[in-house]
Amino acid sequence: MTALAGVVLLGVTACAEGSGTGESAEPPTETVTETSTESSSPAIETSPAPSAEPAPNGPEGSDIATPVCGEVFALPDRPAQLTLELDGDVVEAAGSDGNPSSLEADITATNAGAQPVSGGLDSVTALVVTDEDGRVVVTNANPDPANPESGAILALEPGDSVTFVGTAADYATSDDCDSSTTTSSDPARLLDPGSYQVFALRNLGAEGTVTQQAQGGPWPIEIAADPPAPGEPPAPAPDPQGALPLAACGTAFDGAEPAAGITTEVAEIRSPRAADDAITDLVHTVTTETPLDGTSLATNVVLTQDGVRVSEIPGSDNVSSVYASAGATFELTGQQILLGCDFEPLPPGEYEATPVVFSSGEVPQVLARGATTTVVIQ
Repeated sequence: MTALAGVVLLGVTACAEGSGTGESAEPPTETVTETSTESSSPAIETSPAPSAEPAPNGPEGSDIATPVCGEVFALPDRPAQLTLELDGDVVEAAGSDGNPSSLEADITATNAGAQPVSGGLDSVTALVVTDEDGRVVVTNANPDPANPESGAILALEPGDSVTFVGTAADYATSDDCDSSTTTSSDPARLLDPGSYQVFALRNLGAEGTVTQQAQGGPWPIEIAADPPAPGEPPAPAPDPQGALPLAACGTAFDGAEPAAGITTEVAEIRSPRAADDAITDLVHTVTTETPLDGTSLATNVVLTQDGVRVSEIPGSDNVSSVYASAGATFELTGQQILLGCDFEPLPPGEYEATPVVFSSGEVPQVLARGATTTVVIQ
């Protein structure tokens, strides 16, 4: 199962319950992203249901499905523009840190419409589990409205597909549902052995409003009598091809251009400015010529003097998982606190400022760099 880098899994509710934009005065909101775990456990037997044929011109948008614990659930009759198909099997993964097992699956998301779709995604692709009577027993769908701060971005052209990791887990409970009918009798397992159906949902939105929903299922599954064996942790995602390591603070920052097929444009960075006047809300308009399938991206402004990097990058959660078609354009927002390699304010002087887009990881890799400009710190 494909693992995504730089992503944090949100807790789920079990039924026991283009041009760049300049800076603004407020710092950007920190983002949260999703992770998945990988299991070596045997796959649960599944029988993917055939998807509905789209309309001749392709569907546009969707109705929004909202699963409710203990109630019968089905997808809307209207076909969704973003379709979700099961890719392989649903896997029961052993729990850790006192949590019960979870369900995981690779899900292929396809834009079946005639128009591109773009926006912020919910942090997880929710697997909604129903019993043989169609009643919801586990769901973490619709935890909050999708928006850019959710830490995931979609920019998908008609006919193109990307891969999500769907998850059903039980990290929280609610008094809204009777736990005796919605959770496993074994505290180490999400569900009792038996027959169930699984749906997949993921919201797409903008400015805090859900605009449409990716939808798929139902897929019949059987939970085996034997619990899953512990799995191995997922391998780290490889660095994108053509990326260049980001020079460490205090070392040479040359003019080499990455060849990752990604470009970025930003508005002019205001100058002069005080050392405590951080570069905030700097919007990168990013275009990719290669598909991105959950690549974790962040932005920064590298400050140099005489070709040497002199600015440090403070730790931040401002990372986005990006799913994008080749040729798609999307926006990333970043900041740069004006700190030197010693994490002290940079002294007054003239600096060269280069906006960069880089992949998150132990050694950041630069995928794109914008035009270098001069910034004066007073």
